[in-house]
Amino acid sequence: MSTQREPQPDEGRRGRMIAIAPATVTTAQALREAVRELNTRRNIYPRWVEQGRMSEKLAAHRIACMAAIVTRLRRDLDQEKNPDLFGGRLR
Repeated sequence: MSTQREPQPDEGRRGRMIAIAPATVTTAQALREAVRELNTRRNIYPRWVEQGRMSEKLAAHRIACMAAIVTRLRRDLDQEKNPDLFGGRLR
């Protein structure tokens, strides 16, 4: 028997995380979060490199990875809004 309890509505404001099933996150929501994270990395990583907390190579790699995620999510969102009626590739 499980003794798990339901999270209370205000728990997120007290520093505890509230679990949300990934399937409930839309592509648009994921894209907004990825863009926010990309902007955060672009603003914070240069300072971390200057402080010696991260190498320039690692910072560039992590920014490039997040930029790739943003690009893919934008493509996915565009495909959701404009589905290809013919299955993608022309022969």
